[in-house]
Amino acid sequence: MTSRWSSEAARRTIAGLALLLAGLALSGPAAAHPDLLEQIALLDRQIAQQPGNAALRVTRGDLHRRHGDLEAAERDFAAARRIQPDFDTLDLQQARLLLDRGDAAGAERLLTRDLAAHPERAVAWSLRGRANIALRRPVPAAGDFEQAIQRSPAPSPALFRDQALALAAAGPDQWPAARRALDTALLRHPQDPALLGLASDVALAQGQPEAARALVGRVPEALHALPHWAARLERAQCLERGAVGTDEETARCLLAAGEALDGQIESWVESWVAQPSLAER
Repeated sequence: MTSRWSSEAARRTIAGLALLLAGLALSGPAAAHPDLLEQIALLDRQIAQQPGNAALRVTRGDLHRRHGDLEAAERDFAAARRIQPDFDTLDLQQARLLLDRGDAAGAERLLTRDLAAHPERAVAWSLRGRANIALRRPVPAAGDFEQAIQRSPAPSPALFRDQALALAAAGPDQWPAARRALDTALLRHPQDPALLGLASDVALAQGQPEAARALVGRVPEALHALPHWAARLERAQCLERGAVGTDEETARCLLAAGEALDGQIESWVESWVAQPSLAER
């Protein structure tokens, strides 16, 4: 069985992602954020007094990016690069902007350069993981997320989930590695529903209904009636019936389990559209 995500589903998801990101970039500033606007106004006054201060330009550029004014952000980063091309966080902040514009390749280049100088930056590893996923390079992305986990003082469940989903996106050959990553994650976050759900989905895609049932059993029983969890239990039952039935039944159950896992992967990628560069986990 091959991963749908790595073929047609990937093309649809990434194409849609690129179009939506492009639309966001062209739509101009987002709805007003009073706190950001106040900070920008303060920096306007400081920059008027210190026009050669690269740090102020980079800080204001990131605030403009977070506010949604990508053109203003680019102007500030360009000015900072003219003033001090090697400013400490310039590559990192400009990479965030490129991710928001949908330029994953450009972001990946800047993040690679930033990490060569600052390998301790967990956020840069995580951002480069996202860039690599957008470039349809799930195995390098998984490596980036692993580095982010190792360099984070308290890696969040979401960061572990990113690593496991990147491995799952690489196809069935990487599903055992995804399970191992999730096992490690669950040692730190044993009751996290998103990790338990993903781990059960990977187990089902591997044809392991007993392992999936054990994972589902770790969430509160009240959740079992919710659609996502009920569907997992139904897929486990399907695989159990298939084990004593025909090969055709087993194949049908495995196909449904693989499609459910692919759905998780596609939703994960598409969720970045709203905040593509905010990977500070």
